[in-house]
Parts: sequence; structure tokens; C-alpha cells
Amino acid sequence: MTEKRTDVPRVELDFPAAVVLEDGAMVHLHGINISPCGMGLGCDPTTAQTLVFHGSLVSPDAGAEFQIQWKLPSLGSEDFVSPCHARARLAWSRPAGPEGHRLGLQFLDVEAESQTNLDRFFRRVMEP
Repeated sequence: MTEKRTDVPRVELDFPAAVVLEDGAMVHLHGINISPCGMGLGCDPTTAQTLVFHGSLVSPDAGAEFQIQWKLPSLGSEDFVSPCHARARLAWSRPAGPEGHRLGLQFLDVEAESQTNLDRFFRRVMEP
């Protein structure tokens, strides 16, 4: 069963992320929100063009899939935990004004250690 965006917790958060292209090159982006099922990313229009040029992010209809790496903050500090890794699918892509671009990703397969970090993060964030 697929969960709707409104059915899962989503945390607004600024965090480092990178798409790993097929040739191993990394394209750095910044996370703007995260949920247990995916994340929102931001980048400048040039970076978005680079991703399209490399064929990594063509359109949601093309079913673009790729590796994503990110770091979650260690709650209570400015530090970040070890990098998390997942295979993701582009859910949507759109311009966000003249200075930016937004991407929505759906996690397809999160590595076990990364899933543990993600679960721990959401348990702590959702505590009353």
C-alpha cells in the first residue's frame, strides 16, 4: 500500500545530500525536508540542468532511479551522523523561482544501517 504524503511525518530540515551518477560522479544538493518514505531536495538551476544532462533526472514519468547519499543531524547538536544511502526514484521536479529548483524523491531501497539511522531520527523527532 502506497502512503500519501500527508499520511507520513515530514520534517523540514536543512541537510547535505548528493546524487551519485552512473559514472560515480557526485552532484551535491541540499535537503529541505525528509520523511520515512522520501525527501525533498533543493539545488540551483545549473545543478538541475547538470542532472538532466547526465540523464539521471529526466522526468518523473521516465521513472528515473539513482543512488542518493545524505546526512541526518545528530539531534541536540550541529553535527551530522554517518552518511545514509538509498536507491531512490524521482517523484517530481519543478523550478522554484529564478534561483532554485526543487526535487521530490521516493526511497525505493534504504541500506540497513541507513534505515536504522532514519528510524532513530524519526522516533526522536516525534517524541512529545
